[in-house]
Amino acid sequence: MHRALPLLLVALMTISYRCEEVDRPLTRAERAILDSLYRLEIKRLEQELDSLCEARWEALYAQMFDSIMQRRIQERQQLLQRFKHDRQ
Repeated sequence: MHRALPLLLVALMTISYRCEEVDRPLTRAERAILDSLYRLEIKRLEQELDSLCEARWEALYAQMFDSIMQRRIQERQQLLQRFKHDRQ
């Protein structure tokens, strides 16, 4: 029985070690797969971000254009009021 105990302990330790996840270096094939997945995801994200930037730019451009136009209209109205006032 005394001789079986160390063997039993070694067996249990080996089994428990196998059940745990162990960090190990990736194989060349695993690195290639991960690299491919990474590149595909980057392409997808770039397309999505580009479309979001384009939509944001269009909204900002419209807002800036409207703001400038509103300012020009106000300036014109002020000039017309001065002109009318000066003519009287």
